[in-house]
Amino acid sequence: MGLQDRTYYRDEDDAPRGSFGGFGGSGGLSVTVRLIIATVVIWVIDSVLVSSVGPGVPKQHLLTEYGALEADWIYRPWEAYRLLTYGFLHAHLEERSGLWHILFNMYLLFMMGRRLEESLGRRGMLLFYLLGIVAGGLAWSAISLLAGSPGIVRGASAAVSAVVVGTCLRYPRDRVSLFGVIEMPLWGFGLMTIALDVFGAIGVGDSNVAYTAHLGGAAWGALHFRWGSRWLDRFDPTSLRKAFRRKPKLQVVRDEYGEEVERDKYELDRILAKLHDQGQSSLTGAERRFLEKQSRLERQRRGK
Repeated sequence: MGLQDRTYYRDEDDAPRGSFGGFGGSGGLSVTVRLIIATVVIWVIDSVLVSSVGPGVPKQHLLTEYGALEADWIYRPWEAYRLLTYGFLHAHLEERSGLWHILFNMYLLFMMGRRLEESLGRRGMLLFYLLGIVAGGLAWSAISLLAGSPGIVRGASAAVSAVVVGTCLRYPRDRVSLFGVIEMPLWGFGLMTIALDVFGAIGVGDSNVAYTAHLGGAAWGALHFRWGSRWLDRFDPTSLRKAFRRKPKLQVVRDEYGEEVERDKYELDRILAKLHDQGQSSLTGAERRFLEKQSRLERQRRGK
């Protein structure tokens, strides 16, 4: 059986339509859509779940109270969880930005995230998005502390910025149509987005927007594009399980070419499964060379 004969060794173009380029496997909602649903549900709950301290005192939104990121969280390390939870909170209806805050973020995530998920896979997309939230929170916290400007930040903008930059770098020649009106290549949209955040960070823009968080997320998107899945592999829970899993005792035999058949077959199945789950970009250089070697040996066997 050759590499191309295995059911999970297929190009993304051969994947069934409706699975967003093949990462869906057995179908169902993509991670991008699930993130949008989770964020909207949390926003609705946060808008409804309020407590009243007393007459004349503004009501407190409980999820925002305990989940928004404060710049001085570093002095309360037990609140480090806020580096993640703030990314699922948004401005409420009674606030000035209100509904537009969550609508714009989720629109960009839906427009860009599904395309990026095609190459990252489900697990890769989820980790990429969550790390984008953390990267933006760390950047905003550091700049806020250095500038002596306390406050809170919330919203998915940092993670969305990471998704936008990651998508624009991976597919620069693709075109995007904003609200069905303005059409431009993705590289142009990426440059425009970063430029607006840079101008905002230096004081040209709405002071209530956490531009430094956006730039932190964008930086993570660029770093991931540069170094690929090597970042995400370190956070792959399956890698940790495999590290502590007892390896099966295989009887190693050599074929006519002197290759250790059982060991190579085990490694081949592992790499092809990873290729199916996470995409070609997830493979390391050693794994790519191993696949090339196995393909070469298979062609030699068939030719003989």
